[in-house]
Amino acid sequence: MLSSVGYMVALGWHCHLAFGPSYFGELGFDPWQAAIAISVVTYLWTIYCIYYNIIVAVGSANSQDYAGSFEVVPGRQPNSVRLRPIEPSAPRRDRPGWLAAIAAYAPYLIRRDFISWAAVALAALHWTHIMFGGFVLGGVVTFAVVARDHVRLRRLRRAIAQGGQVLEPAS
Repeated sequence: MLSSVGYMVALGWHCHLAFGPSYFGELGFDPWQAAIAISVVTYLWTIYCIYYNIIVAVGSANSQDYAGSFEVVPGRQPNSVRLRPIEPSAPRRDRPGWLAAIAAYAPYLIRRDFISWAAVALAALHWTHIMFGGFVLGGVVTFAVVARDHVRLRRLRRAIAQGGQVLEPAS
């Protein structure tokens, strides 16, 4: 995960050197450096939120075990509870064919392998600025989703403690 931060910094610095701050006109600041700073902050906070979630709430060290929502279930001891990840369920309503196709293939587009190969293709086309912009946007969107989940998880844990219940550690 930290390699992603280094990759973002290197790619952003490449864009800064290759395209220069004037690529966007005279803004009075360097947008490449601003995007690098935004990327570092969003990536690091996202990494913290993901690993807090999987280690503290799920009881795993595998980032693939990330859970966006939890339900409180009875624990093994009296007055204790534990958190159980809620599996996302797909909406049951019918979708138009084109939307069903997007929903079926979209999960593959955000996988690390696809993103890596897309980055290679964009670099071969000398479109590193497009790649960097996509990575910055993806980092910001991921940050927004994961930060929201993190706040909900922390509030849930706090409500359990304030309710006088004991939260069993994740197993």
